[in-house]
Amino acid sequence: MPSRYCTARRPALSKYKLASTVGAPHSPACLPAREEKATYCLSWRTMDMEKVNAMDFGEFVEVFGNVIERCPLVAAAVWSQRPFSDREDLERHFFAFIDSLPQSGREGILRCHPDLAGRELQRGALTAESQREQSGAGLTRLGPEERRRLLELNARYRARFGFPFVLAARLSHREAVPAELARRLQRQPAQELRTALDEVKKIAGLRLADLLGADPARL
Repeated sequence: MPSRYCTARRPALSKYKLASTVGAPHSPACLPAREEKATYCLSWRTMDMEKVNAMDFGEFVEVFGNVIERCPLVAAAVWSQRPFSDREDLERHFFAFIDSLPQSGREGILRCHPDLAGRELQRGALTAESQREQSGAGLTRLGPEERRRLLELNARYRARFGFPFVLAARLSHREAVPAELARRLQRQPAQELRTALDEVKKIAGLRLADLLGADPARL
């Protein structure tokens, strides 16, 4: 089921209404892919923390809303923690919010992620960030047998843990993904939840580096 911490980004939504839905029991489902959002974000690659701290609520959520995949309400909560001293400080606030969630919320964050080389990729329904990440790992160039194998492993993983397999695709490649998925399938649920959330944080760190013009190789 979708997370109550994930919602569609709605430009007309006031900061008070959006902020009040963080943690609400009936928040909308995870947001759909929005290519125009990624175009907007890429224009901010050279922004510094002074600009970030000067952003109003709507601007901040629009720019940082997909740092945590399809969970702009995380950015909405982080906005209230300004000012941020540097990128690492901003990153810490994103991570702290995830860590503060109950287990159901942390699992919900994971459920907002797509399967790697899954049906959303085939339908063209990924967020622009996920599309770039999966493409960079070679997951858009799989042969029929590779795709079938990943679909099978993804289904087994979801059945075992109740959320999709999450991996920082930019730090991996197409040959390594099935082996890593099969390896993590053998873990106990509590251990795998921690590992999956660590991968969410890796993805978020790389996305923040993109937005703030940092060198991902030095992270």
